[in-house]
Amino acid sequence: MTSNIELIETALEQLIDGHSAPAFEGPEFENLIFAIKNLPPAEYHQLGARTLTILLVRLQAGMVAERALQLMRGDNNPMRIN
Repeated sequence: MTSNIELIETALEQLIDGHSAPAFEGPEFENLIFAIKNLPPAEYHQLGARTLTILLVRLQAGMVAERALQLMRGDNNPMRIN
């Protein structure tokens, strides 16, 4: 069984990846609403840490990809800020 935090984390990750929120009439919508309503305050910190980790991983991936593009274009110093 998936925990409330895992359901919320998955939904946030999908939103960050550009997917839409669960459809109103779908079971995922009800499950997500239930998970949010029943998330104990003691788990807010854990959810915040997981969400921040998702964002930092995406940021790092974007930066690595940008650096790789600069290297492929022949930029001698991809760390240089123009």
